Amino acid sequence: GKVEQVGTPKELYERPQTAYVRDFIGKCITLQATIEGVEQGAVKVAFGEGRRVVLTAINNFVSQPSRGEKVTIAIRPEDIVVNAQMDEDDHNFLEGEIDALLFMGDRMECHVRIGEEAILVYAPRYQNLEEGMKVRLSFPPEGLSVWPKA
Repeated sequence: GKVEQVGTPKELYERPQTAYVRDFIGKCITLQATIEGVEQGAVKVAFGEGRRVVLTAINNFVSQPSRGEKVTIAIRPEDIVVNAQMDEDDHNFLEGEIDALLFMGDRMECHVRIGEEAILVYAPRYQNLEEGMKVRLSFPPEGLSVWPKA
């Protein structure tokens, strides 16, 4: 075997250095995106066809990101905020529709469709959500990472 990364469980979970560690330690949502640019160390990526949405990620694992490069963006389901109250200036969100809800005791697991993609999101169990509901998902830049396309 090969050692991928050495660190505490928290370091491995929050700051994986390889896609293998990212996907092996806990659930991780991945989506395909395109680099729009880099500003002050943060990578801006575009997601979606037709109506493109630009998201900002602080954690970058692409060695020399360049505009137009196809990448994978990743985030943990618990880092996505459902129906986040945001200002008009906020940009790190996607809109979707809840396909399915599953009560897990300590949380709700929401299967949300964003265009052609379906992702898993965790929400507080007391949040008033319903299947078929349109939701706004906030992707905090510190929870979003950019990886070479898988």
